[in-house]
Amino acid sequence: MTAEDDFQLALDANPHDWQTRLVFADWLQDRDDPRAEAYRALGHLRVHPIRIELMISDGEPGGWEFIWGTDANDGARARELYSACFLPAAWYDSLPELRPDEHTVWWRYYPTRRAAEEAAVEAFARFRASATLESAPAPTG
Repeated sequence: MTAEDDFQLALDANPHDWQTRLVFADWLQDRDDPRAEAYRALGHLRVHPIRIELMISDGEPGGWEFIWGTDANDGARARELYSACFLPAAWYDSLPELRPDEHTVWWRYYPTRRAAEEAAVEAFARFRASATLESAPAPTG
C-alpha cells in the first residue's frame, strides 16, 4: 500500500483487520504522523467500530451507523455482542461528540468507519495528553 486511502479502503473492506491497523500505524510513524500511536493502540487492542442498523421508535429502520462502546458497559448481552468495539473507559470518555443527541452513556455513533476511527484517534490524543499532565510532577515554589 502506498497511500493512506489504500489503508482506509482495506479497513473499509475488512473493519476487524487489526493487522492492517498495525501496518498503517507503522506507515503513519514513518511519516511522523501523530495518529500512529492511536492506530497502533487500536491494533494491539484488536478493537474496531462496529456497523449497526439503528431503529426508529416504531421499529422502522433508521439507517446504519458505526459505534464505539465502553468496556465499562456492564450489560452481559452487550459485552457478548459488541466487545470488539469497546474502548477502555477513559479513552471512550475522551471521544468527541459529533452528534450529542445520539450518544448515550454506553455508545457513540458515527456515520462511517473512518469517522469513528478518526474520533477514536482524537480521543486517544486527548486521553494521552490528560494522562501525561496528571502524572507530571507538581510545580514547586
